[in-house]
Amino acid sequence: MRPARWIGVAVVVAIAAIVIVLFARSPRGPETVARQFLDALLQAPEDTARLRAAAHLAESDDPEALLEGLSTRVALEFLRARERQGAVHDVSIAETRRPAPQRYVAVLRVVENADGAPVQSWRFQVSMQTTDDGDWRIVAVALSE
Repeated sequence: MRPARWIGVAVVVAIAAIVIVLFARSPRGPETVARQFLDALLQAPEDTARLRAAAHLAESDDPEALLEGLSTRVALEFLRARERQGAVHDVSIAETRRPAPQRYVAVLRVVENADGAPVQSWRFQVSMQTTDDGDWRIVAVALSE
């Protein structure tokens, strides 16, 4: 009976390890990086240091340069204005793609809720690539229609 018990424990440990490896999202994972950057864009657009840190940019890089198109900038300004007026936004991952081993795309959904019901939503496509040290660096943010 004793060997069977060890086999059972080994199976449980192996399954737990597989689940952790396949489904865990680390604090440095691409979804987390995308979400932290979008949160920083919404909450503290004037805090360039926070934006650079969230996007994993160099000191000389301008976080505003990552925003693609006028529609992206207008949508972000609108969301900021709504938050100043008291609106509450929920940011979540809508979809992800990995077009190449060093590239990752996360589509984030921003939903404005009123009385617990969704009122309006926006989708932002956040494109990333890996850096030399293995971090995910934001390379572009665009409003996704």
